Amino acid sequence: MIYFARPYDLLSKVYSRDFGVGGVDGFINKISNEIDKKLQDPQTYDCKNSYLEVQVMTESDVPVRDVGETSQGMVLYKGAMIDIANLLSRLERSERDRIAIEEKVADQQADLEYLRAMISSSEETTKTLASELKEVKEKLSDTTKTMQDVEKTCGSYRELLDIIHLMTM
Repeated sequence: MIYFARPYDLLSKVYSRDFGVGGVDGFINKISNEIDKKLQDPQTYDCKNSYLEVQVMTESDVPVRDVGETSQGMVLYKGAMIDIANLLSRLERSERDRIAIEEKVADQQADLEYLRAMISSSEETTKTLASELKEVKEKLSDTTKTMQDVEKTCGSYRELLDIIHLMTM
């Protein structure tokens, strides 16, 4: 039996060796306790707000320019710079892909119609062959009955011939 070690098992062995008895969970608990202690310290509490200050720009902060203003193939639209050349090339590529997909769909529909015609044709052929088979079976049974009647008649004639032959002797 082949045993594939799970990655967690392998990592937990390494981490338990490196981080002590608690392994990964003990290490994580140790770090979270240290973070909680530092957050409760007033000096770090005052400093942490300065680290978290982020300047968020809204549309009102963005300098107002005309929508049609261009700069080396770029256009400003709703606060974002748009590369027109790249956008047009992607549009052309998507248009080519759309046309190719439409052609494939048309080919698939034509193939589907052809297969439907073949199925209906084979269904008609099957019905015709089934009716012909039924007629042939009926003819065979009639022929079998006729042959049995002929054999009986032949047997009767043979008996009569045997009787005649015995009388003449």
